[in-house]
Amino acid sequence: MKQLLFFIFLLAGVSSFGQAEEVQKAEIEGGTLSKKYIDGKLESFIVEMYAVNYGNIFSFNKDKDTITVSEGEKSAAVIKIYFKDQMQISELFYKKKIVAYFEAINLNRDQLPKSKSVYSFLVNNKIKSSISSFDLNDLDEDFDQNLLKLFNGLNHVANTANLDSAFNSIAHFFSKEDALYRIYLASYAEKFAPPIITYLKTNESGKIESGIVWTGKETGNGKYEIYSKEKIIQSGIQNLSNFKKTFREYFSKIENLD
Repeated sequence: MKQLLFFIFLLAGVSSFGQAEEVQKAEIEGGTLSKKYIDGKLESFIVEMYAVNYGNIFSFNKDKDTITVSEGEKSAAVIKIYFKDQMQISELFYKKKIVAYFEAINLNRDQLPKSKSVYSFLVNNKIKSSISSFDLNDLDEDFDQNLLKLFNGLNHVANTANLDSAFNSIAHFFSKEDALYRIYLASYAEKFAPPIITYLKTNESGKIESGIVWTGKETGNGKYEIYSKEKIIQSGIQNLSNFKKTFREYFSKIENLD
């Protein structure tokens, strides 16, 4: 895989308001990245991706309180990322309706959110947790399913404490030569995705209806527990590598039941 090409200066000038404007472009695997700077500060960027029989453009913009990701020019889909009490919230809209939602939380097993799906990931030996919901019943043939992969991927990339650092983190991620592969090529993306160590579904009382949890560190053994109707029905000791297999087996079973 070739090295990331150096940035090419496409535009360097002064806007009508006296601000220095500069656009930089770089080739990445499967696409290009164009960044726009105003007075040396990242203002917006565009990711173009292309493959056999497929191509798309995603525009990333930031105002004072929201990152907005738009698809093409006339798409009815948009991703919005913002922060509330230093916790990241991501929403995927289609035809002005929220079809996917993520909210970062500080997970407390004794006070779980009600009627939610709860996930925890192990990121640099730190636990990052969120609640999520998806309402995909109203999606039609005009909806690009690749947006769901982008939406899920951005929640890990932008997992920071404030909007500016999230925006810069996303731009830095897409500066990687293999960024598009890490989102869209499943077998490749799995190598870089942070491992899931918690998946819980709660009922209207905030009790665990079903789920699986692993407690440990990236190195060494940890304890896993599988829940059903508020009870532990299976447990054991595994390292993280073996738990990943247990998690995949568990998740494939519940997907087949849905």
